[in-house]
Amino acid sequence: MKKLRFLFLAVVSIVLMGFDQSEMENQAPALAERIAEENYRDFILRIINDSNAARFNFTRGDKDLALGKLIPENRLVIDKNLNISVEAPTQWIAPVYQSGEVKNVIVIWEPSEGKYEIAGTGSSYWLTDGVSQLEDDEYYLHSRPFEFDFAYSSSKNRVRPMGDSSTKYFNENGLDPEGVTKTEFIAFVQQHLKSNFHDEFNGESESRLPYLFGGMGVILFIGGLIFLKRQKRSMNG
Repeated sequence: MKKLRFLFLAVVSIVLMGFDQSEMENQAPALAERIAEENYRDFILRIINDSNAARFNFTRGDKDLALGKLIPENRLVIDKNLNISVEAPTQWIAPVYQSGEVKNVIVIWEPSEGKYEIAGTGSSYWLTDGVSQLEDDEYYLHSRPFEFDFAYSSSKNRVRPMGDSSTKYFNENGLDPEGVTKTEFIAFVQQHLKSNFHDEFNGESESRLPYLFGGMGVILFIGGLIFLKRQKRSMNG
């Protein structure tokens, strides 16, 4: 039954759901990259010189630091009818390496237009490691309210989980952790949110399609009867 439900949601998602790649970014603004590069070292040094360095996964006193690529956080926005859209990034993250090993990320944000600052750090190792391994054609998709972190490749039509929470959700639904198609991903989002956040979503997107198909079937049936009746009259006439 669960598999049938998932397949039905996949069909529904083709017609009613989707997110537009044109709204996504996988390249940070040049100014944001420059601000990150110029300021990350002093920011991280304050952490690794503190007694709580291990709390942020750093080795205290080790100043061999490097910064990875700054990556846009493309925000998944999901309304109460389970319609998915993507909003332009307002935050960017970059992995931080210590003695060649990825340790954490820094977060860059834009408090006002054209002004970029380091907002902080702190992320699970799984997500940090996943961010550091994003491929050139992949977009980072993120939804903080639902602990969603995914990598999307339009050229490969693949969405794969990043981080421990999203990987766990995939495993719970029997999905391939190496990635699924965009249609399968949207169906997964529908099913997961309806199952775990039932009060927040009314499911209109799911229920509208059967009524639509049912109505079309009735119209075609009635139309067929009228056509046959007219044909019969013309033959008798």
